[in-house]
This record gives sequence, structure tokens and C-alpha cells, in this order.
Amino acid sequence: MASEDHLVLANNIKTVHKQLREQVLKGEDVEEVWKTHVENIEVLNKYAKSMEELATKHWLNQENSRIWWIFKQIENYFWLGGIDSEHLKDVKIAKKKGEIIEIPENVDISEAERIKVLDVGSCYNPFGAYHDRLDVLPIDIAPANSEVFKCDFLQVEIGESSVREKTTFCSLEKESFSVVIFCLLLEYMPAPHQRWLCVQKAVQLLKEDGLLCIVTPDSSHMGRNSQQLKSWRQGLSLLGLSKVSYEKSQHFHGLVYRKPRKLLQHLISEDTEKLVGRDRKDLFYIPQDFSTTIEEVCDIVELTEEERESIKDSFFELPDL
Repeated sequence: MASEDHLVLANNIKTVHKQLREQVLKGEDVEEVWKTHVENIEVLNKYAKSMEELATKHWLNQENSRIWWIFKQIENYFWLGGIDSEHLKDVKIAKKKGEIIEIPENVDISEAERIKVLDVGSCYNPFGAYHDRLDVLPIDIAPANSEVFKCDFLQVEIGESSVREKTTFCSLEKESFSVVIFCLLLEYMPAPHQRWLCVQKAVQLLKEDGLLCIVTPDSSHMGRNSQQLKSWRQGLSLLGLSKVSYEKSQHFHGLVYRKPRKLLQHLISEDTEKLVGRDRKDLFYIPQDFSTTIEEVCDIVELTEEERESIKDSFFELPDL
């Protein structure tokens, strides 16, 4: 049973997401809304502290499940032959389009070799627990500890090299990461086109054959938000990414996509464009983009008993409101 402290922390997180979306729904400029939010140090620090406490004191098994799930996807792909299976799929896809490509030699990554990972919206660097296998760069707009670097992913430059000023990254090197992780990140953004920009940047940062791992919260039954997930998959494909795996767990959707060679990116994107057209503005929507109730901001958010019970039952959907 959730404690009172747990409920308060959960409400701190949900309130931030809700207020951002309400501002956008009221007609405020989304870029200004985000800029103001990123500059609100008091709100960011409270958010970061709440998220870290929830993850390290209250979620435990559930928290480890999604962190562990992502790590297992990385492990299966790089160390257990998954990348070679994907190369075989590439050959079949190209052949259907009348293109002949060679199968690369089996990729042999030693157990001792660490995979370079960018963890966006890291909060407290949970993937640091796998430091023997992963070389993680954790970034966040509100780092919860000194292991995490400050960086607004929506605004950071993608360039020829990574540039850091003290504890803040101003630029990230293109095609320099084998994995980019969005774990409970995209739901934070108050508008679909911001999520699109995040995924687009991830593609620019990934090396060829690199993975994009996305975890998005959902405690409802598998089919309830199927249209949303279909739209996200179309968006990922439109950007030239190829699906590696998908899983609906009790509390989240897990999507793993890879960046294939340029010819495959073109073929995948071209096929998807025929289905969805060039309009990509709203592909990365979430149901709350249309259903958030506009309310006046108040200092204290009171919870009804029904809302308390709902949080107890589905608190793992924290970024989802």
C-alpha cells in the first residue's frame, strides 16, 4: 500500500506535467512555456528530488524492472547476437525493394568492451549501476546528483564534438553513441512536435547500428492506447529507424529501434511516408495532449479519495497525466 509520502511525491511529478500541458492548451507558446519551465530552478529541483526519492525508496522492484528491461535489450543486441539477426533482416528488406546488400561480418563485441550510452532525462543515473558494461553519459534539465550533467536536450546543439562547460553540456557529438535512452522522457514534453524533435536528435546522435530505447508509462490493458503506439511506431519509421523489439509490460510500453545503414533508412522512411504522408507534427502524441483539464494553478493540489486510490493502483504512470 502506498504511503502518504509516496502519494505526495507522485503528485509533485504529475502536477508539473499537467501544468505544462494546461499552459499549452490555453494557447501559450509552447517554446516559451518550456523555456520558462527550464529556468524555474525551484520547480526543477523539487521535481528532481521527488523523482529520485520515488525511484530509490518507493519503486524499487518496479523501477528496477524497467531499468533492467532496457539493459537486457542492450545486452541481447550487442553481446548475444541480436545485431547479427538484424543484419539478416536488413538483407531481406532490401531484397524486397530490389536492392542487393552484403551481410556484414558477425559483430564481435567482447564482454570487456563498454557500450557508449546517452541517458536523456536520467535524473539520478540509474544505468550507472551497469558501469562495467555501459559507458553512460547521463543528462537532465534537473540533475538529482553530481553524477548527472545538466542539459536541455531540446536546445542542445548536435555538432562535430561534445562541448561541456563545467557541469553543463552545450553540444553533443553527432553519431557518437551506440545507445540513446528515453526512459519516461517523452511524456514530460508538453507538445507532440517536441517529442518528434527529441527522437530526431537521437537519430542524429546514434552511430550506424545504434539503438534507441524508449520506455513510456501505461498501466492500462494492452489495446487501450494501441493507436498512440501505432502513431509512435510510424514516427520512428518515418525517421528511418527499424524495429528491434516491442513489449507491453504491466506498467509500461518498451520500444527498441535501431539506426540501420543509410540505404535501409531511406527505404524504411520512404515506405512509411507513403502511408502517413509528410505531416509528422502530431505523430508522437499522448492521450493527455487532448484530455488535460484546464484549471487555474493553485499552490496545493487536493486529492479526492478516488484520486488517491487511482494513484495507488497506477502510480507507475507518473509522467502520464
